[in-house]
Amino acid sequence: MRAARQRVDDRSPLHVALDDFYDTVVNIQYRRMEAAKIVVWEVERKLKPKLTELLDIKYNVTLGQNWMYTGSAYEDLKVCNPDEFDIMLPFDMTKHLGKTHNAVGDHDGEHSPAYAFLYPAVEESKFSSEQDFGYYVAKSDKYDYSEGAELKWRVSNSDAEKAAVESAGEEKRKVLKIAKAFCLLDAPLAVLDSYYLKTVFLHMLDKYKGHWTDTGKYFKLFLDELLRYLREKSLPMYLMPRHNLIKNFVNSTSLSNIIGRLGRLLRKGDEALIKLLDELK
Repeated sequence: MRAARQRVDDRSPLHVALDDFYDTVVNIQYRRMEAAKIVVWEVERKLKPKLTELLDIKYNVTLGQNWMYTGSAYEDLKVCNPDEFDIMLPFDMTKHLGKTHNAVGDHDGEHSPAYAFLYPAVEESKFSSEQDFGYYVAKSDKYDYSEGAELKWRVSNSDAEKAAVESAGEEKRKVLKIAKAFCLLDAPLAVLDSYYLKTVFLHMLDKYKGHWTDTGKYFKLFLDELLRYLREKSLPMYLMPRHNLIKNFVNSTSLSNIIGRLGRLLRKGDEALIKLLDELK
């Protein structure tokens, strides 16, 4: 008992505040998450046969039966509320390879125009000699306001990223989940896409090996790494580093506000972070 109490007492005030923030705000109770997943599965059960029939009749496209569950809800990264679930619908494009190749175009590390309503998840290996990635998905980058942006596709590394997140372990995922909720609830930081935060985390896994037992230390390191990427106006996609995820975001008027916000919080130290964590509850 004395040893256990000593371990608790060894936590820094910031570590204690982060643990409390995690328990009261960030973490979603298991039964709430499972109840939400049951609703999703029921919707899928009713939707799959109707969608399969529609695509076959209207577009002569076969919908794959193995739908892919991706995103935070399936990576133990969902925070605050179980209110969003991502599912990728794989299409068998064997009968449309010629047409689709012309639509998607050659892989250039950025995006390729296509018809999002027709081909939501296409295996990239069918269109590229590079085998590192899994799918083109009908989703453009956030903050891309260029002409035709709504018709752009992007590469998805969801399977590989999911494996990296799962292998990181609960201790490290906790730091990301706290950072996600922290940014989500703080108005100046809320405009940051959660995928940016996940990407910072994935890069940190390569940079900071070993255990992340000091939550306060690694939370501040996370904010520091995020600030560095924003100042450099470059956040390389984890498995495709030539693609800058914030290429479009750096032109946002919010960027300077976010940089200023993070810089001030880190300069003021632990007391400022503890105060803000309390306000965000």
